[in-house]
Amino acid sequence: MMEAVQPISIHPRPRGVLPLSHLALLCVLSIAAVGWGAILISGRQGHESERFMILAGLYGVASVVFIASRLRFGSFRLFDVPSLVTAIAFVEFGLAPLACFVFGVKLESPVDGDYALFERALVFMMLGMGAFWLGCRLISRISAPKAAAPPNVDATQTESPPIGRAVICALVLYSAAFLVKTYLLENFGFGYGASEDAYFQNLAAMQVATVVFQVGTYALVILAVERTFHPFSLERKVLFWLVFVPECVWGLLSGMKGELLQNFLLVGVAASMARRKISKGWIAAAFLGLVIVYPFSNQYRDIVRNRPQSSMDLSTASRISAQALEQASAGSGVQGWLSGGAGLAIGRLNLLQSIAELLNLGPRGKMLEGKERWWMLPFYPFVPRFIWQSKPILDKGRRFSIALGIGNQTSTALTFPGDLVFEYGVAGLLCGMLVFGIVAQYLTDRFAIAQEKQRLFIYTGLFLTVLNIIELDAFDFWSTLIRSLVILIAVAWIAYRTPRDCTPARPAVRTPPQRGRSCGS
Repeated sequence: MMEAVQPISIHPRPRGVLPLSHLALLCVLSIAAVGWGAILISGRQGHESERFMILAGLYGVASVVFIASRLRFGSFRLFDVPSLVTAIAFVEFGLAPLACFVFGVKLESPVDGDYALFERALVFMMLGMGAFWLGCRLISRISAPKAAAPPNVDATQTESPPIGRAVICALVLYSAAFLVKTYLLENFGFGYGASEDAYFQNLAAMQVATVVFQVGTYALVILAVERTFHPFSLERKVLFWLVFVPECVWGLLSGMKGELLQNFLLVGVAASMARRKISKGWIAAAFLGLVIVYPFSNQYRDIVRNRPQSSMDLSTASRISAQALEQASAGSGVQGWLSGGAGLAIGRLNLLQSIAELLNLGPRGKMLEGKERWWMLPFYPFVPRFIWQSKPILDKGRRFSIALGIGNQTSTALTFPGDLVFEYGVAGLLCGMLVFGIVAQYLTDRFAIAQEKQRLFIYTGLFLTVLNIIELDAFDFWSTLIRSLVILIAVAWIAYRTPRDCTPARPAVRTPPQRGRSCGS
């Protein structure tokens, strides 16, 4: 019988204290009022900015109301996919664009400053999120879990079980990913250092390598879960850091900020879910790291792109990293570094401009047409290109960059809701976001179980996947989600398959040692 979703506990509020939902709503309204006042004081002409402010304020209020409605009996299910998608979507499609307008962040976009186009894009986004929330409500009434029982914690002894199948599986998977990354770095480059020509000449092998990289990330998730469940196990701690640190280094060498910061986010989510207490340090590191890493990442990309050769070994990567760090910090102190990083981060988080750019493409929109078709979706993620020679290439983001005049050396996020509006209009947007809401709520109810290693591993992996794929086009979105879910279930079955007479381990809490035994992983 399916276990109930374990929420993150918050102590019941004392009588007379302002409820959390009311406080959050007042905070959003206050921020909107201050921002509106700042725009009025700045003396901008016209009322376009004021209308956008009103729409953004309404969007913020609606988001807060939805998240607050998920408050149940003093518990806040912060890491439910619907709640987090709502929060992230508001930041990327509402708050970040607003901050760009208020603080005058210059966008490298042809629609920069076109308030009317941004207003239209924001209205579409609000309609899409309304459909998403409706989908969450529809499925939650059918599969709503019962109230969560207190966890049965029995792994409080200082002696931890021996290294089991899960840890061994993680080490094997990560070793394979590490070797593939090293080979690609020395022969074709890695991340932004990779040659576009070499990538497409070896497309089938490169896409297999991408799956191997994904599995390597899941190995880190396994070790993060093991570290959380067995905090007194020195072996698990050492193995965790031996994987975590190299993954961060690979993230820096890739030149892609997400590859680095996702490691902190994964560990934070796994720890928060298992302990039912927000792991503030890991979560804060993931978000603050975006500001800190951005100036270095931009310099690193510029140096790599301007290099004459495509291959790059570890020594070359180290030299380029040192050069990028020196150039990023030249002439700017700590304050300049942080302010520059904050501006770049706000501009990067502003995904509403992608929807606005899609709406402004006009005849250039034909350049985005690809050969993928929806009837291919059930088998597209699983048939390798070695077998399916004419398999369509999902590079719509690259085609979008070409249509915008940026070039073919980068990929521009279309976003899932933006692609739905562009391809299928308002009806397609509403239907697509409704289905996304249903799936997001179902996955949360099915896998967000903090007291079971196997489901916590699957949910943490899906958590990252959902956050990443919201920037993809609709077909790539569902293809990636389906493939990730199947891989996660397969890895979980191999890593956590236990004899029937073994009870799954419970997350440990730091209490005085007690006698007892628990099954290994």
